[in-house]
Amino acid sequence: MDMAYIKDTYGDRLCFHGGGDLQKTLPYGSVQDVRDETDFLCKTLGRDGGYICASAHYIQGDVPVRNVLAFYGQERAFRSENSG
Repeated sequence: MDMAYIKDTYGDRLCFHGGGDLQKTLPYGSVQDVRDETDFLCKTLGRDGGYICASAHYIQGDVPVRNVLAFYGQERAFRSENSG
């Protein structure tokens, strides 16, 4: 799914929720992979507001705790760095 296209096309009318990859990045990626994806989601879907950072669905038991912490920690860091 092209997140930038979706944001550009519908971002003035919709709020986006989720997007954290539960098929590949969160269960199998490195902590840095998770941080990079989280930054991408926040920068792309969160541009001009309208994004709720979350996983695409329920976080399953095969997702390492370190990756869950990296996902939400990076979102928090992004929010802190980019809040007015």
